[in-house]
Amino acid sequence: MVRGLRSRLAVWLLIGCATVFANGCTYLENRGADFADQFSIGFGVGLGGNIRATNYLQAGYSGTVISFRALGRNVLPLVGPSGEAGIFGAPIFHYRTMSSSEFHSESRLTMLGCTLVNPSEDSWHRWGDWTTWSALPDRQEFENRYDRRLWDIGFSAFLGPGMEFDINPLEIADFWLGWFGLDIVRDDVAGIEAVADGS
Repeated sequence: MVRGLRSRLAVWLLIGCATVFANGCTYLENRGADFADQFSIGFGVGLGGNIRATNYLQAGYSGTVISFRALGRNVLPLVGPSGEAGIFGAPIFHYRTMSSSEFHSESRLTMLGCTLVNPSEDSWHRWGDWTTWSALPDRQEFENRYDRRLWDIGFSAFLGPGMEFDINPLEIADFWLGWFGLDIVRDDVAGIEAVADGS
């Protein structure tokens, strides 16, 4: 049994080494970026807080005047006024809106376990159309132009100055699987290029 385990470990080690040599520096750069993606941290000025175990289970009331956030490998532009409120929190009801010079205005609403991406002022009627809600929204659509990720687990706390911190289980899995050539989030340099080329 021990010998069989050693053989399997040796095979995985060889696969990992082969992947490194085949992809060179790009491979190591991707692993570094994937490591950063596991975490996000932010600082700002506001009042209130939020605790979250993914988008689907969170509660909090807060408002921030301005905040700065590093979302994994990406440093976001300064976020202007933002606010969130929940009645018993998600999955019952949780609404959050934010704005920035680059994102303009983005919002996310979770109610009864379903999520509506960006119910902006010109589309409030979408609240009554259940075909626009999703129990599992597209991850990229949810995270596009937004400063939180679908599977983030973390907290926000503001009493004047404050901070936000998250870990992301999907990105943690992507980091560890990446050592064996698996890119489940499709954010490695080669994967991004393949998507751009349509392959």
